[in-house]
Amino acid sequence: MSEKIRSMVRVSSIAYPGSAGPKRHQTFRHATIASMAAVLTAGYFNDWRSTLQPGDLVDVVSGLGGVPQKFTVLILTVPASGNVTIDVDSEIGGGVSREIVPTADGLTTGLILATDRFITLASAGANDIATLPAIATVPIGHRIVGKNGGTACELRTPATSGTKINNGAADSNEAVIAANVSVFIEKTAADNWSVITATGGAIAAPTPD
Repeated sequence: MSEKIRSMVRVSSIAYPGSAGPKRHQTFRHATIASMAAVLTAGYFNDWRSTLQPGDLVDVVSGLGGVPQKFTVLILTVPASGNVTIDVDSEIGGGVSREIVPTADGLTTGLILATDRFITLASAGANDIATLPAIATVPIGHRIVGKNGGTACELRTPATSGTKINNGAADSNEAVIAANVSVFIEKTAADNWSVITATGGAIAAPTPD
């Protein structure tokens, strides 16, 4: 058994009635030297596929040996193949903001994850890009709240995704996020993100150009 497998233990298992007979809801604890960002990376929980079930909760302490962070992961799906999908349970583990550093192509550090709830945008240039997650990976009503720093940046959706921002095509065009604004992002349709920015009482709905 690998050290990674051993680093997660089940702490409770509660029976509940299901349509096909009794089922169980499980809670786990996981401790790791990996960063929070690494734990939230797609596929991290695949090693526990045979143990996890949709709806299970995993209390995580990451960054051991460095700067530890505590949060709770909600297991969304456990497919027979492909990645186990997760969400950060904000009611239990909220309050953790992840830094997004926009890039020239919107990739690597410019990627906003489906598991992000709170983000801080830290752009080095007004033409640098942050990219929203694939819209099909989150439910209607999924919200991301953030704050941009002292440099404007641009926001777009994944290339060739056919996804919109404020009903404007955004997979090849970008919406400008001004400097020093709060950002409120919500999935409002299968192909649309609503994006609102606010500062000093002024509210704007940026559209891709």
